[in-house]
Amino acid sequence: MKMLKVLLTCLSLLWHTTSFAKKNQNKYNLKEIALPSEVKDLPKNYGSVFFSPAVKDSVLVPVHFWGEIKKSGLHFLPINTSFMNGLSIAGGPQSSAELDNIKVMRKANDGTLKVLEFDLSSGGNDLAYKEVLQPGDSVFVPRSNFYENRSYYTSLIGVLATILSSVLVINQINNN
Repeated sequence: MKMLKVLLTCLSLLWHTTSFAKKNQNKYNLKEIALPSEVKDLPKNYGSVFFSPAVKDSVLVPVHFWGEIKKSGLHFLPINTSFMNGLSIAGGPQSSAELDNIKVMRKANDGTLKVLEFDLSSGGNDLAYKEVLQPGDSVFVPRSNFYENRSYYTSLIGVLATILSSVLVINQINNN
């Protein structure tokens, strides 16, 4: 019975992988993907490598998440994971993230770097939900400097108001 279950799982993985490759016409390097059987006993350290439990017995592809992500690092996601689902699996963007300039860097077959840009400030668009993450993709979510800049300018205005009020008080004293 156990041998039959293992055989069915292997056949399911083989069918899923070949049907996916035929459907999307993508050529995957077998060294870039991982099977669930390869990651069973691997320790899962927080902040470095994550294995997605989202889909059981699915082929996993490595995707890097950098920047203002709650769980940044290397994630192994199920094949066919969309950009938005991958971002969610990585914990989503932090509150300090700049959502209008998220980038996915992808190395093309000819060695060039392709950059896809996403604007999620208003919830994203069709591309964000349809784009499928590929093995080796790097997702970068930049940090927003709004709050840092706001506190700087607020402090600067406070200093200027203090100086101006001091000048007005001295001027009033001199006139009396």
